[in-house]
Amino acid sequence: MNSKNSSKPMSPRKKITIGKYFWYDFVKITGAIPVLLWIRPKVIHIGQKCPKGGVLISSNHPSLRDPIILLTAFPWRRLHSLATKDLYKNRMLSFMFNQMHCIMVDKENFNMSTFHSVVDRLTEKKAVLIFPEGQVNQGDTREVNAFKSGVILMAHRANAPILPVYIVRREKWYHTQDVVIGEPFDAKAAVGPIPTMEQVDRVCAELREKELELKRFYEEKYASQRRST
Repeated sequence: MNSKNSSKPMSPRKKITIGKYFWYDFVKITGAIPVLLWIRPKVIHIGQKCPKGGVLISSNHPSLRDPIILLTAFPWRRLHSLATKDLYKNRMLSFMFNQMHCIMVDKENFNMSTFHSVVDRLTEKKAVLIFPEGQVNQGDTREVNAFKSGVILMAHRANAPILPVYIVRREKWYHTQDVVIGEPFDAKAAVGPIPTMEQVDRVCAELREKELELKRFYEEKYASQRRST
């Protein structure tokens, strides 16, 4: 005779799992319309589009909205951006930057964990965004500041190409936000298998020159059209 209490055991409650990039994709997709209306990015490719696999995207840094600009400039890649420790002010901001898969960097006391985090993501075939000027260049000049050599060392260790990018300063609010994307740059081939710091500094200067070439290309081809509007 069955007991009244002999009911089937309750199955454990299923856990609802959210994908690793759920919040990243959610923010990128829902923010696409206002960003396209407000920033209105115009992407100019010098050569091929962003290569597949691990790539270190190196850009100048004229404004605080640069990471958002580049999210729209590379719509089919998830960018893992370096973010300064100062931005992680509270739990909410920390959660937000972590969900956007940012890599925290302490500019005052750089440690190797940031270096290894970048290298790991590059070797995992991810796209990492870095601003080698080290900070926002808020001066009136359109010159690109000197680059920090870490960008070369990271790409060298991960054996990943560097993709130079130049973000054009927007003079008027109704102008499009122009972004010029250059050709991939092989840092490891440029410095050799076991580089000296002198070689690294030299190639870092070459990378900066490549971004200045993008700036000159834009000024020769597009700047006059922009000034006439």
